[in-house]
Amino acid sequence: MEKPTVLVPFKPACHGNVCQDVFLYLRPETNGIKVESRIMRVVYENPSFRDAIELTYLANIPGDFLMERRIVERHYHVRIFFARRGYAAFTPGMRASFVSICGAGATEKIIGAYDALQVLGLSSEELFRIWVPQEDFFLLCGQSIKRFKGLYIVNYDIPAILSRNTVSTDIAVMIFRTSLDYTQVHTLVSAIGKELQSAQLLRKDIPLSRVFHYSKSPFEQILDAAGYVYREDGSPEPLANSSFFQYLTRERGFYTREILGALNQPIMRFARGNGEDDILTFTQDDTFPSAADKFSRVEAQSILPLDAPLRF
Repeated sequence: MEKPTVLVPFKPACHGNVCQDVFLYLRPETNGIKVESRIMRVVYENPSFRDAIELTYLANIPGDFLMERRIVERHYHVRIFFARRGYAAFTPGMRASFVSICGAGATEKIIGAYDALQVLGLSSEELFRIWVPQEDFFLLCGQSIKRFKGLYIVNYDIPAILSRNTVSTDIAVMIFRTSLDYTQVHTLVSAIGKELQSAQLLRKDIPLSRVFHYSKSPFEQILDAAGYVYREDGSPEPLANSSFFQYLTRERGFYTREILGALNQPIMRFARGNGEDDILTFTQDDTFPSAADKFSRVEAQSILPLDAPLRF
């Protein structure tokens, strides 16, 4: 089995609360080298980005390495659970929230992505490419709900995401350590999108999310670190070396088991009227202190009967 090619070894975690380690990894179907060079061009030719961003990790992870270690499945383990089980996987809080949005009668129309393939007679790619108006799409505790032909399809994208990962599809991974806040990070991502469009590497009607993933919250940064950071010998970089993980343990007093428990079972109920949500999406766009404050307000955790809980 081929090991990851590490071009820029991971640099030690930053200390303090004014940094973010934003992961960016290219989708398997992406023209990797050309897209990667355009991303770097946007970062380093714009002074407002260049002076606030440091490349702290760059590696190419081979497809057989990804498959052998089930890295993609581990990353999406909760979303896969919902894609397979549909409404049966919903927590009581999710069911109540869905009824408040769509009405009680609509619950009978909730269907997981894998069942939707059979019911609609579509391939995973065809299901993935279905476009619906914005009002027919929403997130519920981190799970995407797309309304199509009277059905509410849960995590429609999961079958395609998994089918695209083969022994021959590598993934390029980079970490941008930055003092930019997430508003500025989104501006950077938008600038990358425009650059890819001008280079004819991205059609204007194709979402940028089809080209690459990037971390959108501090907790997602930890989840990304758990699957995509490796040393030159192929061993994983200890999760405790990631920036937000260190901030939580060293500066805020959280235990390792609490953090890993949040990654394994991310759907929680929060105090102060915030109700139930997924910790990864609930802390989207947050600074380290803000995300930690929300984590400290957890009142209860929904324990899902996952097929294969993560091991870190």
